[in-house]
Amino acid sequence: MLQYMPQYSDIKQGNYLNEYDIKKIRVGMTKLEISSNIGEPTLEGFLNPNIWYYIFYYRSGNKMLEHQILTLKFDAHDILVTVEKR
Repeated sequence: MLQYMPQYSDIKQGNYLNEYDIKKIRVGMTKLEISSNIGEPTLEGFLNPNIWYYIFYYRSGNKMLEHQILTLKFDAHDILVTVEKR
């Protein structure tokens, strides 16, 4: 009897930001300035549109090789107040 072995592909998904891109971001910038510099976010907060997420992952087969989440939080005037990289 033949046994099925799943085939895995390399998957890269999301917005990859290198250190040069991340260093372009400064507290006090507007949403427009940020999106002009590094592009639109992967995801905006569902309950809070003043939170932007730039998410990237790279998987080869069943192994996660790289994972990056950059979270940007804005005030009520669309000014960046915090940057968190995980």
